[in-house]
Amino acid sequence: MKVMIVMGTRPEVIKFAPIVRSLEQSKVTETIIVHTGQHYEYLMWRAFLEELNLSTPNYSLNIKDKSSIGRLSQMISNLEDIMNNETPDVVLVLGDTDSALAGAIVARRLLIPLAHIEAGLRSFNIRSPEELNRRIIAQCATIHFAPTNLARFFLIREGIPKDRIFVVGNTIVDILAHMLPEIASKIKPQRDMILTTIHRPENVDIEENLVYITNVLLLLARRYRVVFPIHPRTRERLKKKHLMEVLSQNPNILITEPKRYSEFLKLLCNSALIITDSGGVQEEAVTLRKRVLILRPTTPRWEVVLTEMAYLVNLNIELILSLVDKLLEGYKHEPNVSICKVVNHLFGDGYASERIVKILAELYRNGKLVYNSPDFSGKGRGIVEQFLRSYLGVVLDESSKDKGSIL
Repeated sequence: MKVMIVMGTRPEVIKFAPIVRSLEQSKVTETIIVHTGQHYEYLMWRAFLEELNLSTPNYSLNIKDKSSIGRLSQMISNLEDIMNNETPDVVLVLGDTDSALAGAIVARRLLIPLAHIEAGLRSFNIRSPEELNRRIIAQCATIHFAPTNLARFFLIREGIPKDRIFVVGNTIVDILAHMLPEIASKIKPQRDMILTTIHRPENVDIEENLVYITNVLLLLARRYRVVFPIHPRTRERLKKKHLMEVLSQNPNILITEPKRYSEFLKLLCNSALIITDSGGVQEEAVTLRKRVLILRPTTPRWEVVLTEMAYLVNLNIELILSLVDKLLEGYKHEPNVSICKVVNHLFGDGYASERIVKILAELYRNGKLVYNSPDFSGKGRGIVEQFLRSYLGVVLDESSKDKGSIL
């Protein structure tokens, strides 16, 4: 079985890492890795390849178009040539990035089986480009690897066949279980430290929202220490609006470059609270039993909110400040983070990647890793008949069933 992985962002590199390792250990596959260049700064992807011991991608597209539509069109064009050349048995995409969308569209058009990892997440925010990406990818995929039963429910609700959905957990738990022993001795939780990450376009591209977030950080810095590993996009926007200097001059706000993964995990473990608009950070923080304030009106990871480990605060400054005080006043010092906190969690038990590889191999052996042609004399006919009876009152000629006709 020849597997092609399409990735392009820092979260994809992190979450694909345990899958790549499982593929290598299976010894029954050939793995081709394509990196689109959606994240192209060294600290946003190549540093993670090195730290997680991933091989250099077979293809690096180096697409740096700042227009999302321009970037997407170039990805699609390049991926078509690569997939035609490599002819993989299955293409793997993860999540809801433009890179995942491009890989899904090309694989679907070339009728190459597509497996969607982290399938079924839904924010129900129609303005979100990620939500659009998720829904399109779902219609392209042949196999859906859902991280939770809630994600499976959403897919079934949209008409995805149950036998094409597999609840496997989230590979973020796998990578955390792998990384935590390496940093355990350096974990020293600090009850006054807040870790902040911000990068969503709706938060940093709109001046009013960016000023608002700046003011929130300044207010928090009156009582707490704020650590702010800054996304290149956010740094650029803050500089453009002359807000970077304001934040940098505050002694209680520490702005740093993007962190390598082990360094970022240490910050997560040592922080008393996380404030973020990142989906991946929500998963990591909650898996590590850290409370999270989500700077968004909605989230595709409803589990973190339902378990009351995370709170949707959007840009409500009164709510943010009151929750920070409430949560930090009740902060309990936990000097050690053990693997037992990662396993048996709502995002899985640390074996998602192994399940994914095992399921793919079994489907491939049984000839089920394909796009099935619909049986128009069966299910398709039944749907049409139901419509005709219910809405048009048409009485069907039963003899036509033997002729294989839809009507």
